Amino acid sequence: MNQPTLGLLEKLRPPSGFRTEAALGATYSADLLTCMAVLTTLDGGEGERVQYGRVEAFRALDRLRDKVRICHQAGRVSRRDGSKYPSLALLDRVLVPIRVPGRGSFHPKVWIVRQVDGEGHERFVLIVSSRNITTSTDWDLGIVIEGMLGGAGKALPRVREFAQHALTLAGEPARIETFGKLDDVRWTVTPPIKEMAFDFQKGGEVPQQLHPAWSGFDARPSRVLLLSPFIDARMVGEAAKRWSSAPKRRLVAGPEGLLCVALGPKCEALRALEPRQIVAAPEAPEPAEDETGAESEDEIEHVRALHAKVIAIDDGRRGTVILGSNNLTGPGWCGGSTEAFVRLVGPAALCDPLWDWATAEAQDFDFPAPGTPPPEPPILEKVKDELHAVSFRLEEAGAHAPSRLVMLDPPALELPDGIRMEVARYTMPGQATLFPTGASTVTLPGCTTALRTRFIVCTLRQGDEKTSWIAAADLEPPVDEERDRALVARLLGVREFLAYLQSLRADEAITGSVEGALEGDAPEETQQHGRAALDGGVHLEELLRQLVKAPDAFDEMDRAVQRYGELIKRGQIPEDERVLLSRFLEAWAAIREAFRP
Repeated sequence: MNQPTLGLLEKLRPPSGFRTEAALGATYSADLLTCMAVLTTLDGGEGERVQYGRVEAFRALDRLRDKVRICHQAGRVSRRDGSKYPSLALLDRVLVPIRVPGRGSFHPKVWIVRQVDGEGHERFVLIVSSRNITTSTDWDLGIVIEGMLGGAGKALPRVREFAQHALTLAGEPARIETFGKLDDVRWTVTPPIKEMAFDFQKGGEVPQQLHPAWSGFDARPSRVLLLSPFIDARMVGEAAKRWSSAPKRRLVAGPEGLLCVALGPKCEALRALEPRQIVAAPEAPEPAEDETGAESEDEIEHVRALHAKVIAIDDGRRGTVILGSNNLTGPGWCGGSTEAFVRLVGPAALCDPLWDWATAEAQDFDFPAPGTPPPEPPILEKVKDELHAVSFRLEEAGAHAPSRLVMLDPPALELPDGIRMEVARYTMPGQATLFPTGASTVTLPGCTTALRTRFIVCTLRQGDEKTSWIAAADLEPPVDEERDRALVARLLGVREFLAYLQSLRADEAITGSVEGALEGDAPEETQQHGRAALDGGVHLEELLRQLVKAPDAFDEMDRAVQRYGELIKRGQIPEDERVLLSRFLEAWAAIREAFRP
């Protein structure tokens, strides 16, 4: 089994003494579990596995929900089981669906992070890669670049422009101010890299002109390597026109794209690039688990597919590597989709590992005989691609009252014969409702305040086959602090609540119970951290010792007590825990009096 890890995203963890003050993640597809794991990492959580404990998750959410935004292509959030991962509903105030004007997609894979220590020193992190914020273990490539204000590093002026563009698409242009003086940041150039540049494509236009950066790529290299899981005839023709005379050239792409181009008018252009094939990774993968949490056969027998997008050019002395989100397609390089990439320049040896990988992993591509029919995707996948950006409004009349789910775009659901769609709140997966073809509204069962969410699970079914995704509805009235407090109070037991308070200033991470993990799934170290918080190891005396060491911790702890204490006490908890919590709240009231100015 390939255990998903955070990979480069582990580098978002702030060093000791620093806290995350602003973060922007840009991705095409997103997995809620991975997003929560990244959030805990931004808050200083340990470990690289894609998982989270409730204590660390709620701490990260309380600290970062107003400081972090994850922008993703609308409708490209993978399904998760809300009964196994109820806390993930809280991410509906962090994730922002993006709809690029026209037929383009929001496709960049970028992180921009600002972190500050107690003395006001600022640290910046820029990650540019091909990896979405998912559990994927496919072949991806990216780079982590650290920066600071002033210094001898490299200025990357387009970083701020990209952040401003993404936040404008997200409807929060003023949030750019939380990232400080991005234009004054100097980014560290790490040897053997000698030159570095960041650039992006806004997207939204009908694919027309090549990105201006394309004209700056060396047209007379001795070697050129193109890695792209998805290709089209437009860009294969452009690449062949530019590099078909290079002594050594190779295009590595997914077999479906190669076959489609080979059957069209650009067949000879494709042949000139000496193509090889490797399975292409999906842009919006399904999580590798079934509803019970067991490993699927696909996960056990997983073959790493290509998801990296790279152009590597060298002349024997100087090498250039362009990496990021741009596929070798018209939307990728000619204005249709929002994309981002970096250009790295160094010695020719910079390209060698990529050639070694391509030689080891890619296979020969056999050109098809004339008249071979082009590949057709499964009908469910075609319908999902047409519907993934569907937009909803969820109208709620009050707690427990039935809610009205309105389809806004398209104005009514139209499905082929034999296919049906069901919808459900993420927090109530067992209460799915059929959305009839031709309809524009359906009624969903009512829910408590704690179970309100923007996340709507959409499932398409055809016989025994199904495919699902999560859409973000416009919720009326919007989700707010009351919902967050109610859900956290519902999920936190008394001992985990006390562990949460201790975690606010603990020297070591307190994970708490790992949400969604089956017995024995979590590593022993994680299980020990979780049990330590629940087996009577959290005491008022320990909290007092923390306050003596750091009196400024009181305000954060007191806010947590006021947010959750009484709500947990009024919830469905064992009587002995209710007594324990009552005694704690009485003691805390006395502490509050002592700390008042």
